[in-house]
Amino acid sequence: MSFLRLSSCAFRRSCRFISCKSCGIELQSNNPDGLGYCKKPKPFVKTHDSKDSIEKLKYLMFTQELQQKKSEIGVLDPDVDDDYQLSTPKRLTCKRCIEALSHNKYNTESFPVHYFENIKGALPHIANVYHIVSLADFPFTLNKTAFMKKENINYLLLSKADQITYKSAILPHKGSAFFAEFCKRHIGVPVKKVVLFSSVRKWNIPSILNSLAKRCFLLGNPNVGKTSLINSLLKERLDSFQAQVDKQGNVIGPHKGIQNIKTIRDRINFNKGGVSHIPNFTQAIQTYVIDDKIVNDLPGYTIGPSETVDLSKLIEKENLDDIRKTSKFKIDKLIKKRYVSLKGSKNGKCLSFGGIFHLVPPESTINQVVNYIPVMEHEFSNVEKAISVSEEVLKNANHPLKKYFCLKHPYSDIKMFDRHVIPPFQGTVEIVIKDIGYFQVKPTGKYSFNGLYEIWVPKGIKVCIREPLAKLISTSYDKYIESKVPTDLCPDRPLVSDTYIMDHNEPDTLSKMKEMYMEKTKSDNLARRLHQADASELLKEIHNPPLNLYWYYKW
Repeated sequence: MSFLRLSSCAFRRSCRFISCKSCGIELQSNNPDGLGYCKKPKPFVKTHDSKDSIEKLKYLMFTQELQQKKSEIGVLDPDVDDDYQLSTPKRLTCKRCIEALSHNKYNTESFPVHYFENIKGALPHIANVYHIVSLADFPFTLNKTAFMKKENINYLLLSKADQITYKSAILPHKGSAFFAEFCKRHIGVPVKKVVLFSSVRKWNIPSILNSLAKRCFLLGNPNVGKTSLINSLLKERLDSFQAQVDKQGNVIGPHKGIQNIKTIRDRINFNKGGVSHIPNFTQAIQTYVIDDKIVNDLPGYTIGPSETVDLSKLIEKENLDDIRKTSKFKIDKLIKKRYVSLKGSKNGKCLSFGGIFHLVPPESTINQVVNYIPVMEHEFSNVEKAISVSEEVLKNANHPLKKYFCLKHPYSDIKMFDRHVIPPFQGTVEIVIKDIGYFQVKPTGKYSFNGLYEIWVPKGIKVCIREPLAKLISTSYDKYIESKVPTDLCPDRPLVSDTYIMDHNEPDTLSKMKEMYMEKTKSDNLARRLHQADASELLKEIHNPPLNLYWYYKW
C-alpha cells in the first residue's frame, strides 16, 4: 500500500498518539477525571508459582465467557482484566467507554452532542462523502443541509434495511433506483450511488465495498450504523485495519502489535470500532484502511440544538436501551405482521405505546396496528386516562399496568404532550417517531372519511408519516420495468409528511390543517397540491394512487 509508506524522516516528524479503541478519543493516564483516561496496562510477567497457577486456572474456568464477551466488544480494562497480561495484543479503551459498555454506567453528558457546523470542518475542500441514513428513521436522518456543498461527491448508504423488509432481493436494484430518483425529485440533491444494506444481516456489504473511493468520509446522525458498517467491511477484507494517524490526520500505519496476531478472530477484534446503542458514542474521527482505501468514520452529528431531545430524561433507562438496540428489532413482525386491532370511539379511544405516545383513530374506524418498536401497547378509553394511569404507575412500583409504561416524571401531565394531527391518508401508512422507531396503521373495511388520526407525544419529539417503504420501492420498480420511463421509479406525489401540531382543544382539525398547510407552503408554491379544491369532497372517495392531501415535509 504505497500511499501508507512514509519516509523515515517524515515518520519521525509525525506526532504519534494512542486513541481509545471504542470512541476514538486520545488516551491519557494523568487525570482520572479527564477525557480519555486509561490506566497503563500491567506488564506481562511469567510465573511458575503454584498458587498463582491455581488462581489463573480458576479465572479461566469461571470467567472465560465473560472475558470473551468483553473482548468481542473491545472492552478491556488494563487495571482488572488479565487478558492484558496474555500474549495476544489488545487495544486500550478509556475508562468512560469501559463503564458504558461493560457496566452500562453512563450519562448523556459523558457523550456530548456534535453539531453539523463543527463536524463539517473535518471534511476537506473536495470530499467523497458517504451519507449513512437509517431506513427505520427515514426521512428524519436524511439531512439536506449535509448534501449542499457543491464540491463534494455525495453517496447515499441506507442502513437497517432489515427493519423495513425481510426480503434482501429488493435492495440491490429496486431500492437503489428508487432512492436515487427520490433524492433528485423530492429533495433536489443528486447522488452518485445509492446502496441499501444491513450490517446485522450482512446484506449488500460487498456493494458498499465496491463503491468506496480511495479516500472517503462516513457522515450521519448518531446511531445510524456507521461503525457497524465499518466492522462489516473489516470482516469482508481481512487484510484491512484500523489505522494509527498523526496529529494532522495522516495515516502512519496499523496500530502496534497487529503483526503478532495469529488468528482471524483476534485480528478482527483488534481492529474493529466500538459499537454501542448510546448516542454520540464515537467522539473523534476513526480512520481505517479497507481494501487499500482510507475510510474516515466521523462522529454522529445533529443539525442544531432544536433537533436534540434528551430521551434519557423522558424514558426509563432499561426501556430506552431496548429501543436503541438494533438487536431488539423483531424481523418476524415484518414476515407475519401481527397486529393489534383498534377501533375509534366518540370519546377518543387510544392505543398507548409504552406510555410514551398515544395513537387516537377517528370515530368508527377499525384499524390494524403493527408495532415495530420494542415497547408494549395497551388500549385506554382516551389520552387523559392513559396519562393519569401513567401517574399512578409512577407512584406505585407494583401497579398491575407497570409493564405498559416507561416514561419518567413529569410526563404524567397532558400539558407536557403535543397533539400531532396526521394529514389524511388512504391505505396503509407508517408513522415514524424520531430516534424511537416506527409503527404501521392500516384502516380496514369499506372506505369512508371519518376524521383525522392523532398521535400525542411528549413535547419536542418529532413525528412524521410515510407511505410504507418496502411496498413503495417494489411497486415503483415494477411499474418502471413495464413502462421503461425513468420517472416511474419514484412517484411525484408527496411520499412523506410532517404532522400538524395543534391546540389540545382545536375542534375543526381539517380546516385548521389547511390553514397551517398554506402557511407552511407560502414560499414553496411548487409544493402546493389541490389547495383550491374542497377537501371534504376530495376525501369522500378513495383514490388510486393515494391522494396524500396536505402532505408536506420540510427538508
